Amino acid sequence: LQIQSHFLKSLHTCFLHSYYRCNFRIRLSQLVERESLTGSDSKEIEINACTKWNEVGSYLTSPTDQPVVLHRGPSSNSQNPFGSTYCYGYQNLIFEILRNQHIASVTMYTPPTSSRT
Repeated sequence: LQIQSHFLKSLHTCFLHSYYRCNFRIRLSQLVERESLTGSDSKEIEINACTKWNEVGSYLTSPTDQPVVLHRGPSSNSQNPFGSTYCYGYQNLIFEILRNQHIASVTMYTPPTSSRT
């Protein structure tokens, strides 16, 4: 039996049925293809709690990428006020996006290492 541990951290805004903004800041270097003689260039993108997905999503995903739709049903003691959300992956990050393009949560993880036994 082989057991692996993985790092997982989620930044979100829900705490005990109250919604508070988690003031996170994520800086990403993204390779941007430019139509010039210099070739490709890198651009730094900063994502924070006020960033909307439509401002940065085009840099992180391709137009053909489809999100994973997350349906959360109401539980016995609360209701989901936001409806379905949309999850997009980029490198080791999962962005959960609300219908109004606000970032509901960001999950950071380390992928499993492949090892042959």
